[in-house]
Amino acid sequence: MLQAVEIETGAGEDVVVIDSHAIGSTAVINGLNIETGAQNDQILIDLSSPGVEQVIAISNFSLGDGHDILSIVQTDTQGGDGLTFASFFGNDVYLGDGDDQFLLDMNAQDAFWADIIADVYAGAGDDYLSLDNSDTTVTANTDPFPTVPISVRTGLNGDYDLGPGDDVFDLNVIAQEGEAAEADIFGGEGYDILNILPGSASDYTVEQVSADGYMITSLGQTLYVYGVEEINFSDDIPPGDAII
Repeated sequence: MLQAVEIETGAGEDVVVIDSHAIGSTAVINGLNIETGAQNDQILIDLSSPGVEQVIAISNFSLGDGHDILSIVQTDTQGGDGLTFASFFGNDVYLGDGDDQFLLDMNAQDAFWADIIADVYAGAGDDYLSLDNSDTTVTANTDPFPTVPISVRTGLNGDYDLGPGDDVFDLNVIAQEGEAAEADIFGGEGYDILNILPGSASDYTVEQVSADGYMITSLGQTLYVYGVEEINFSDDIPPGDAII
């Protein structure tokens, strides 16, 4: 476990690597605070264990100005017989100004939990976000924590602000049916593209809720999308017509 750690690199082209391959069943990062300062920085996190827990929680990632990369991979190397707890929750991500990338790839087997709960601000610049839990297999009937509401167990929650610039957000996050996952996505100035990758357009209900706002629902996921110039589903890419 990596807990309550502060890392501050200051200005310069910095690379922070956290490579945690647990021999036991638990790989957890909790209360990590990383600030990289200005210029082109990279934070690369590879977290894996043979089942049960791959968790990053209550942490802050701040990458200052520059063309920065935050890459996180969470992997279950064995499968937990329905007990795997994979989560990226309660985290704040600030990419700063510049053409930045935030890449999150969650791969859990036989999971009962695979959620993403975060507040992300991409800052100014042409940014790219990719959030993906599609390789996770969820055992829906497993309930080791019956007192925890099912609404928080899979799917996307939180606020995702793309900021000024021409941004692309590839969203490949699946929420199980019956949940109540909710996320707000804000486009900002520039030409922003949201690609919703799970399923196809026919799996979603789209309702316009304001002049530039849409409510998009499917299974246990609701997205409130504002100020995005183009929204595509997987069967629109490529080619196809965006819904707006």
